[in-house]
Amino acid sequence: MKRIYVTVLIAAGIAVISTLAIHYFDLSKGDTAPDFTLTELSGKTIQLGTYRGKYVLLHFWAPWCNICLRELGSLERLNQKFKDSGLEIISVVEDEIPPADIKHFFKITFPVLLDLKGEVADTYMVYQVPQTFLISREGIILERFDGFVEWDSFEKMAYFMELFDERD
Repeated sequence: MKRIYVTVLIAAGIAVISTLAIHYFDLSKGDTAPDFTLTELSGKTIQLGTYRGKYVLLHFWAPWCNICLRELGSLERLNQKFKDSGLEIISVVEDEIPPADIKHFFKITFPVLLDLKGEVADTYMVYQVPQTFLISREGIILERFDGFVEWDSFEKMAYFMELFDERD
């Protein structure tokens, strides 16, 4: 009985340490955003590095995720407000979607990139969707947002207005 108890404790300890280690090694504030190249729904190839000099909101989502789908509208409204201020929104879809339908259905104007093998999501250590990274003009991760965000809320609009006021 004592041996089983010790084994269970050791297994639990390993599980806790593994979970903490995964979060410890996540990309977060201050890390350099890994560069990547993916194909957009239109077939155009896009490289993250070409957006240097602009702020980038890199958004990971999946079509089966209901809150991800809800979030796309608020991202588009944020995009319309700040696209001329130097903010680029890039959306990365981790699963297959019907390319012809997605942008028309959601009426979004920012790029939707296909990461069908999940390689970029793995590089960014995205373990859940939605997940979003705010990347500085210099390519440094400023924020990591886990889960659903109302991007067009008063709080987020104020956040981005302040971000662009500091830039000028």
